[in-house]
Formats: sequence, structure tokens, C-alpha cells
Amino acid sequence: MLAPARASSTFVFSTIDVPGATLTNAQGINHQGDVVGTFNDAAGQQHGFLRSGAQYRLVDAPDARATFPRGLNDAGDIVGTYQRQGEAIGVLHGFVLTRRGGLHTVDYPGHLNTIAQRILDDGTILGCYHDTDTSGTMHAMMFRRGFSAMPMAMSMNNG
Repeated sequence: MLAPARASSTFVFSTIDVPGATLTNAQGINHQGDVVGTFNDAAGQQHGFLRSGAQYRLVDAPDARATFPRGLNDAGDIVGTYQRQGEAIGVLHGFVLTRRGGLHTVDYPGHLNTIAQRILDDGTILGCYHDTDTSGTMHAMMFRRGFSAMPMAMSMNNG
């Protein structure tokens, strides 16, 4: 039996270190090679970053205690979570930061935690929400002009 020839892929290993950070954690990459993730500064504060080419850009939600970018699409829209100053630790809000610079909260109605995990090129956001905590009450969700819940308890959509 003959199999069709496969195009060979070449992969390049790259180190990602935000300048001045004590810890860097890459979370998402798009087809252009742009990368989003988190880093800790010298004071231990968690921030988000976007690396495009050799340039790093800070990605922090306003009034956030910590920001966690998790994914981006080919258009440059970024999704993730953030924790607000003054709220209990562990309360997570989803967000989308559009390529035009607008940051919008994406919280599943009536639930304590929303995690925006990935964004597709058509703008559809995939992730999860939680009834009471971030462990045993996880449900998959999709946001595209409104929320859709997916009946998959204990699911996590990593895109």
C-alpha cells in the first residue's frame, strides 16, 4: 500500500524570557509566531505579555491584581483571565483584548469564575466557567455573540 508523501515540517526551539522577569510562562501562539503568556516581575507580581518578533508588550487588565493571557488568534486578538484588586483570590474574570486595543470582560452570567482559554480566527472564544470553585464544578463554554454552555461537566477546552 502506498501512502501519500507528507510535507516535512521544520520546528525551531525558542527560549522565551521576558526581560527582567523572574519567571516566564508561554500559554499561546498563533500562525505568525506571536506568543502570549505570563511573567513574574522582581516584586513577584504576575503580568501578561505579548511577544511579537523580538518585541515584548505588557498585557495587563486595568485594576488587575494579576493578568493571565492564554491564547491569541491570527488577527492578534488575545483572550485570558484576570483577578481584580480587592476581590477574593481565586475569582477569575475572562477577557478579550482586541487588536484595536479594546479590553472587554467575558464573564459567564451567574458564575464565579470564567476562563477564556482560546480564540478562533472568527472571534469565537472557547473556555470554561465554574459554579463555585475552579476544581469540581467546571463546564465548557463558547462565546460568539452570546454564551453557549456545553453539557460536559469537568471539561476544559484548551482550544
